[in-house]
Amino acid sequence: MKIFIIGPCSTGKSTLAQYLSQKLLIPYICLDDLFIDFGSITMSHHAYYPTEKVDENIRRVTELKNWIVEGPYAIDVFFEESDLIVFTSRSLIRAIFWQWKRVFTDPLQLKRWGIINNLILSKLIFHQYIDKSDTCLYQGVKYPTLANLKNRLHHFGDKVIILGARSNNRTLFKQLGLLE
Repeated sequence: MKIFIIGPCSTGKSTLAQYLSQKLLIPYICLDDLFIDFGSITMSHHAYYPTEKVDENIRRVTELKNWIVEGPYAIDVFFEESDLIVFTSRSLIRAIFWQWKRVFTDPLQLKRWGIINNLILSKLIFHQYIDKSDTCLYQGVKYPTLANLKNRLHHFGDKVIILGARSNNRTLFKQLGLLE
């Protein structure tokens, strides 16, 4: 099975992907790991891999028989090759709240990103929700806006499950055979 979990930043994609990975015994891949060289991050700058390295990382993942991929990047090959697309969303205020809660309760997050990068991430989240254009720019990378993601999902019909702010995961878990 190939599952693509997509949505704006801080909407529960990683938590859901980790849970599904454990239950379904399918490898979980965070798109940030394919794009960002975490060994080269500074307090105020992300170090993104060159395009060739990103393309190679994506190719390696898509060659796997099963995967759960999550992230805020709208990558065509994951939309097309997935058996199921899960869209996560919550209100702008809740997304920013969860982003900062994660920073202060998970030492790895604070070490990985730092305070300055999290302030910048809050700005990105704000623009993902508010901007009506297709993308917003964050440190040289184009991130899809909420409007863009919702528009793209219409093209994939039956293989899309939307988990909004008020929905529970029951429908998703039932479809995946995790509930009886």
